[in-house]
Amino acid sequence: MSSTFTQAARLDAVIAMLLLWGVFVGEPIEAWGDYVYAKVNAIEVLRKELSKLSPEDKKAAVFLSSVTDPYQPLEAKYKLTRQALQAFIDAKYTGPVGILTSRF
Repeated sequence: MSSTFTQAARLDAVIAMLLLWGVFVGEPIEAWGDYVYAKVNAIEVLRKELSKLSPEDKKAAVFLSSVTDPYQPLEAKYKLTRQALQAFIDAKYTGPVGILTSRF
């Protein structure tokens, strides 16, 4: 397995865990989908992870929101998706960054 794939997979995992992803913390499993925990330290962690990548690793594709819509109502308050995209720009990330959303 190549270093780039490994780093890209790790970055995808970090992003998935950070952006507005509901976790079962004191919530019954039946309530899944009824709550969201905003990861307010997401951008700090993302910037740290991006800084560890080599120029070659910064070419890997990244996919945002395979678990949760990044443009749900909480985005208006926290702006995590907007800040995450800015973190990629600031890190001079050259790979494709995709976003899946159900909002129109």
